[in-house]
Amino acid sequence: MIEVRLQSAPFDAGEELARLDRLGGGGVASFTGIVRGDDGLTELLLEHHPEMTLRMMRAVEFASRLGFAITPDAYEAILRHRKEIVKSAPPRVTEELAQALRGGHALPTLLLMREVGLLDVLLPELASVLRVIDADADSQYARGTGHLFWALLEVLDAERRRGRAFDDAVHFALLFVPIVRARVREASPGGEPDPSRLATIIEDVVSPLAFRMSLPRASTDRIKQALAMLGRLSHRPDGKLNSRRLAFRDAFGTALDLFELSAMATGVGQDLVRDWRSLQGKIQRARETGEIPAPPAPASRRRRRRGGRGRGRRATP
Repeated sequence: MIEVRLQSAPFDAGEELARLDRLGGGGVASFTGIVRGDDGLTELLLEHHPEMTLRMMRAVEFASRLGFAITPDAYEAILRHRKEIVKSAPPRVTEELAQALRGGHALPTLLLMREVGLLDVLLPELASVLRVIDADADSQYARGTGHLFWALLEVLDAERRRGRAFDDAVHFALLFVPIVRARVREASPGGEPDPSRLATIIEDVVSPLAFRMSLPRASTDRIKQALAMLGRLSHRPDGKLNSRRLAFRDAFGTALDLFELSAMATGVGQDLVRDWRSLQGKIQRARETGEIPAPPAPASRRRRRRGGRGRGRRATP
């Protein structure tokens, strides 16, 4: 039995129990909620089955989102069986992680994942980088955690709680930023690498990890493009063609969101964010008025019939 107790968190108990019920087809076999008179949930009991390894992620996600404390026996069970999480379907694990990134509790979720060892199993590349003290992370914005990554998650959570929405490409790109930064420093200790070298680093980092996480191809491509743009956003836009070309690219919005989150976390570059947002707004208004043509819709891919072109055709005499 996995038991988690509520410390303090206002939420709709009926909604939470209904969500658990909807997840019951394999994710949660059974549950019991003990509800107070004011509709607060005081206890949540999840029946534990060893083969249901996704429950470890769900326990971490609920504990982080609702302020639960995981009981010692369940905590020890997660520590013992954390490597079993790889038996879960990658899309389902990724969706649990996405719930945290979208829901405004990414920081406590990832910190708890690191604490119980799930981060080492699921995202070893990220876990390894986070063990090294970030040279840029001072106590002013890293909160003493030793890495800018945690400050980025803190800012993301704050923005989500204010109601700001982000594309999933932004959410997952945050997981790649620390790894890419570490690889760039190894390749070019004295400064930024040339664009071709940077593209190779991003490809080597993002592609295998995105494949393991079963990220959609469109999101993976957008993440790669956005990471490649971040360095260029650290320079003020001007009236030249290069700035406008950058702002016209499909992943520009994703890159600018990432750059803004970084500026908010560090306190550096917020004036650049305003300048790039201004350029983005001018282009958007020009598109709305027809001065600039809207970007073409992505071409639909024709589905090829199984068996090749000639299958099923009758030979002509």
